[in-house]
Amino acid sequence: MRFTLEIGKNLKFKKIGDHMFKQNNKKGFTIIELLITVAILGIIASLSIPKIDHTNLHLKTQGRLLCSDLRAMRLASMTEGEGYMLYLRKNYYVINNGLRRIKKVTFVPNYEVLPGKQRIMFNYNGSPSYGGMTIKIINRKTKKYIEITIVPASGRILLKDEIHEF
Repeated sequence: MRFTLEIGKNLKFKKIGDHMFKQNNKKGFTIIELLITVAILGIIASLSIPKIDHTNLHLKTQGRLLCSDLRAMRLASMTEGEGYMLYLRKNYYVINNGLRRIKKVTFVPNYEVLPGKQRIMFNYNGSPSYGGMTIKIINRKTKKYIEITIVPASGRILLKDEIHEF
């Protein structure tokens, strides 16, 4: 003998034999369905997010490093009055104090500096000994570059944060 007893609007009980059972009419999703849905949404989101271009980050990092080394060298020349000199080469640069090497920085592969061979030295008042110049750090792979300018009269060192293309 089976019959259904309704109490209120949402609760239903079913009697099977001598026992009363609560009838579950709730509809919902299983954990497997939810996991599959979340996984599909994750895949779609990862495809729609653009990839980060690290080449521009490396270019800016190399420019900031050279710029900060130039500023430190200029300050040391002004305060200590010694002959600090920066030698620019195609793939690296070296900072010397007289004959003693202080620092050598090698650029990331595919990066180089223009002009290729150059000496930079500052006077005791902070002005560059050999006049002002513009240094370009170039990424040969992407054909992009960043500029560092040394102002002739004052020796001020400016890093243009813009990335230029050939």
